[in-house]
Amino acid sequence: MKKNGFMLAEVLIVSTLLIGVMVFMYSQIRTLTNNYSRAFKYNTVDGLYGARLVEEFLYTENNYKNISTTKFVNENEINQKKYFEALINELGISKIVVTNNTANVYDFLKKNYDNSASYIGNKDYYESFISFSTTLSNGNYNRHIIIAYNDDTYCDYGVWR
Repeated sequence: MKKNGFMLAEVLIVSTLLIGVMVFMYSQIRTLTNNYSRAFKYNTVDGLYGARLVEEFLYTENNYKNISTTKFVNENEINQKKYFEALINELGISKIVVTNNTANVYDFLKKNYDNSASYIGNKDYYESFISFSTTLSNGNYNRHIIIAYNDDTYCDYGVWR
C-alpha cells in the first residue's frame, strides 16, 4: 500500500512540472508568433518605399514643408490633386498622418476616433492603426510621415529635412 501512495505523489509532481513547462513554452511561442506577425505588418519594405514617394511628393507641396503639429494629410490642401490621387490609389494608402513629434500621434488618433469611419470605413482597422502608433519613437528625425495602407500594414517614415 505504501508503494501506491508514493507512485501517486510521483505522478502529481511530474504532472505539475510538465504542465508548468508547457505553460511556459506556450507563452514563449505566443510571444514569438506575435512578434513575427508584427514584423510583417509594420514598416514593410514596400511600405517604406511608398512612404518615401509620399514624402518626396509632400515636400514639393508648400503646406507640408514645415510641420509644427500632428495632422492628417488633407486632399484639399494639395496643389496637384490628380497626381496625389493617383499616388494614393497606386500605393494603396488609406490614411496619412504627418507630425513633428510622434508622442502626439496616439492622442491625435484617439481624439479623431469617432470620425474614423468616414475616412476609412472600418473602426477595427483604425483601432489597429492606433495600436501601431504606440510603437513610434522620434529618433533623430525632424518629422514623420505615418501611413496606413489598405492591406492592413503600416509605416513610420522619419524625415531629416
